[in-house]
Amino acid sequence: MHAIIFDVDGTLIKSTHVDGTFFKQSIVEELGQVKFKNDLSKYRHVTDQGCLMEVLEDNLIPKTPGTIERIKQRFFKKVREYIAANNGFAEVPGAKRFLHQIAGQSLLKMAFATGGWFESAKIKLESAGFELKGIPLITSDDFYTREEIMRKALDSLGNSFISITYYGDATWDRKATKELGWYFQPVGARLKGIIDYHLEADRLVKRLTPGDKAQ
Repeated sequence: MHAIIFDVDGTLIKSTHVDGTFFKQSIVEELGQVKFKNDLSKYRHVTDQGCLMEVLEDNLIPKTPGTIERIKQRFFKKVREYIAANNGFAEVPGAKRFLHQIAGQSLLKMAFATGGWFESAKIKLESAGFELKGIPLITSDDFYTREEIMRKALDSLGNSFISITYYGDATWDRKATKELGWYFQPVGARLKGIIDYHLEADRLVKRLTPGDKAQ
């Protein structure tokens, strides 16, 4: 059995062009002018919850449940407004077809492991037409660190896997995958990875252990 785990933003859907903007806007609208690090990679844990906790620390703002929830709700509202104005988020070309192909393979199990929050990840994927039923979705509502999110996603699939592959589009995805000792499949131009998933099913099967290929 092989485990296939996917990041969401930038890996399955085209949403990275608005995520950072909505995140910062939501914080500023709730808290006023605060300082942010000049690059996401500067944060200890590049997840929505992890970054938010560090922004609050950097600005000496108490991490009260009410403050955190209000920021999250502002962010979700912006995501919904974008979806309404743009008829949803676009998929990375071929991603839905690829997931449909591997969902039918008896020797593959898949899950989503994203640094985003659950509600925003869910509504973005649904707006792009992804089928979520039966696929675990582990998010930064569960854990602050990307590695913990990814481990939980794997745990949700069981154990005794011949291989574990993580599809991601960012340097922090690659870093976390390396620390876990998994195989990393880059997606998108910035990592010189997959731009179109239409041939990925064939490439994936060729990578499987001989004799254990999906039928």
